[in-house]
Amino acid sequence: MALKDDLAKIDAKVDKLDDRLDSIDVHMAEYNEQLKYHIRRTDILEDEHKGVIKHISMVRGALTLLASSGIILAIAKLIDYIRG
Repeated sequence: MALKDDLAKIDAKVDKLDDRLDSIDVHMAEYNEQLKYHIRRTDILEDEHKGVIKHISMVRGALTLLASSGIILAIAKLIDYIRG
C-alpha cells in the first residue's frame, strides 16, 4: 500500500509540474508578442533617427559653407581696404 501511496504522490507532483509548465508556456507566448511589438517600435525609431542624422549633416554642411563664404568675403574686404 505504501508503494501505491508513493506513486500517487509522485503522480500528483508531476501533474503540478505539468500545470506550471503550461503556465510558463502561456507567459512565454505573451512575452514573445510583446518583444515583437518592441522590436517593431525600435526599427521605426532607428529609421527616424537616420533621418535626423542626415538633416543634421546637411545643416552642418550649409553652416560650414556660410561660414567659409563669410571668411572669404571678410578677407577680400580687408585686402580691398588695405589697398586703399
